[in-house]
Formats: sequence, C-alpha cells, structure tokens
Amino acid sequence: MLELLSLPDNEITKELITNSFGDSISSITLSDGSQKKLSKTYTNEDLVSSSKNRNNLFLQIKNIRINESDSQIMSIIKGINKIIPLSVLQYFTWEEIERLVCGKKIVDIELLEKNTIISAELEKKEYLVKWVWEIVKEFSEEERIQFVKFCYAQERLPYTQEEYDQKQIQFSIKFNPQFKKNGLPRADTCFFFLILPDYTSKDIMKKMISIAIKMDNVGMNGDKDISDNNNRRRLERRLGNFGFDDDDYGDE
Repeated sequence: MLELLSLPDNEITKELITNSFGDSISSITLSDGSQKKLSKTYTNEDLVSSSKNRNNLFLQIKNIRINESDSQIMSIIKGINKIIPLSVLQYFTWEEIERLVCGKKIVDIELLEKNTIISAELEKKEYLVKWVWEIVKEFSEEERIQFVKFCYAQERLPYTQEEYDQKQIQFSIKFNPQFKKNGLPRADTCFFFLILPDYTSKDIMKKMISIAIKMDNVGMNGDKDISDNNNRRRLERRLGNFGFDDDDYGDE
C-alpha cells in the first residue's frame, strides 16, 4: 500500500488505486484487527489526481502504524523503570543490556567447566567426565546451545565468573549405575544436572548425547511425559532413524 502511494504520477492509474483501496479509504486496519479512522475520507479520484493527497495519506498511514503500539511500549518502559531506573539504562548500549539480561549467545565452555560439580559416583569413572568435556568442545556452537538447553532448559549462561557467583549457578554431572549402559543420558533441568549411564567408548557417548540434545527435550518439559504413548512413539521413531532399537534407551 505504501509503495503504491509513493509511485510517481505517471505510474498512478485509477485501476491501481481502486484495486488497493476500493472506491475510497477512510480508515486502516491495525495489527490487532481494529480500525483507525483517517483525518478524512480519500476517494480514488482524490488519490489519482493529486500527489499531495497521496503523500498526506502515505504519511498518515505510516505514522499510525509506527505509533499504534505506543501505550503498550509505555507500559513496558514503566515496568522496566520500576526494576532498573531509566537514568541508569541510558549508560548501556542495547547489546550490553541484552548480555546482562540474557547472557552470552555463545557457550563459554571453560567458564562452564570451572562451575561444574562432579558427583562422588564419578570418582572411579573419571573417563566419563573427560569424555563429556571433549565432546562438548568438539560440538558446533549450535550443538553447545542445544546441550545447555537439554541440561538447563535455557539457551544462555552467565558470561562472567562474578555472574555465576551472584546467581549461584552450578552445573552438575552425575552418574546413575541403574541406567542402561551406552543408553541415552538424562537431565534435571530444574537443578542443571546431566545424569549419565556408563559408556564403553567416547564415540558411543557422543552419539547418544547428540541424539538426546536434538530431540526437542522430549520428556524434559513439565507438560510432556516420556511415558505418554505419543511421545514414546515419537522417541522410538527418532531412535530408529539413528539405527537404535527400543533397548538402547531402556528404563531406570
């Protein structure tokens, strides 16, 4: 619509105007479906014959659409101001605010490793912990984010040691001997736990972790239950695609 109104006079025809606006236009539809009245009704003759009319309509539509969410934006600003004074926020760029609120877009593996607790059960199976970090370091950035989401239900982590300390965030790697050997790892996202079965090789561990983190966290979401038949069948299909059968993920 706006592109049409900005066309030069020699390209404007009554047919073009009528196809876009009908015989006249007196209001426009906003994002919520409501109608906003214009300052006047413009007929197709008004728009064909006068570039001034087209320009006025162009500016009206543009301003209405740009400002239609002003009240909602002001409510957001007022809410933010109750938590952080706007006078303080002006000293930060939007990138700095995003980083402070959301964390880094990348996973700092070395920092995560420094803030990791290893369970006592893994003292005699240190090779499992060694493999986990080797695997995560071999992952692409996207896979690292998927790994964090699988374990924590979030995609971003603190970006400084100070923030880890302030938020008291610690990653824990645990071992459960009751899990089927060489099966899928599990996670407790509420506590940022990764729970491992035993593995006979790093390659098998990597394959099983890769499967787990790419399954949209089936069973990790409180609204979904791995025992639900639909979710279980979906899990079975995905495992089948990777060449695994039902026994490869077993039960506790």
